[in-house]
Amino acid sequence: MANTATPEKKQRKLLMSMRIILGFVIVSLCVFQLFLTYRGMDQPAAMDMAQIGRQIARGEGFTTKFIRPIDVWDQNKVKRDKPIDFDHFADTNHAPLYPYILAGALKITGFDHFDDKRMDEKDSQVYAGDRVIAGTSTFFFIIAMLLAYTLITRLFDEVVAATTVAFMGLSELVLQYALSGLPQMLMLCFVLGAGHCLVSAVKAKEEKKNAATILWSCAMFVAMSLLCLTCNMSIWCAIGMLVFSGLYFRPQGMHAAIRASILAVLVIVP
Repeated sequence: MANTATPEKKQRKLLMSMRIILGFVIVSLCVFQLFLTYRGMDQPAAMDMAQIGRQIARGEGFTTKFIRPIDVWDQNKVKRDKPIDFDHFADTNHAPLYPYILAGALKITGFDHFDDKRMDEKDSQVYAGDRVIAGTSTFFFIIAMLLAYTLITRLFDEVVAATTVAFMGLSELVLQYALSGLPQMLMLCFVLGAGHCLVSAVKAKEEKKNAATILWSCAMFVAMSLLCLTCNMSIWCAIGMLVFSGLYFRPQGMHAAIRASILAVLVIVP
């Protein structure tokens, strides 16, 4: 018995060491880039969503200071009793979820008040508020790597998971997205979370656990709804998942109706 248990213990220790080393390398690389090599925000879309988040954190609602001529033309088509308020101009170009998350990050760190957090070039040539935005997307990148590791482990094994996460975590392009302040890392978290729920729903279906199947499939469409609230074009991903799950799970009509209702309530209504 001792001889058979020893290799298993060695394998567990090896896997644990692999997890610790991989996690340490990815987190250290993120910290290194965020605090030592980061040069500030350079993506216009990220800057736009960041200033919307600042407006929300200030209590001015989902408004923008970046006013496009096409938006003014669109507002002028609407019949109104008073002129357009350019100081509180509603934004209609971005999905709402990510700016609200950025607003929370800015509110917690105090960067919703620019006058109190002016840039001091003696300390750094990068505005600290930019690091808050980049740090938020980097946080979701680390969460996404953890979700990817656990999901691939469930589908294959830990060696494949570690290799995949290593390639993702050490990819220059992926790290650029992590620091960009764009919502891609949050979207990746929702996609991987939906993947976890789908695997659990399929497993529950095979074990003939109908209640668990419905619960996991509902959780999957909650994640897909949050994905749609992060990027409007993600509705096509949700529709594709709706078609697949409607064909795969039984009874088809009930499952399709429940998931379509979740999408309608969590996406269309907001």
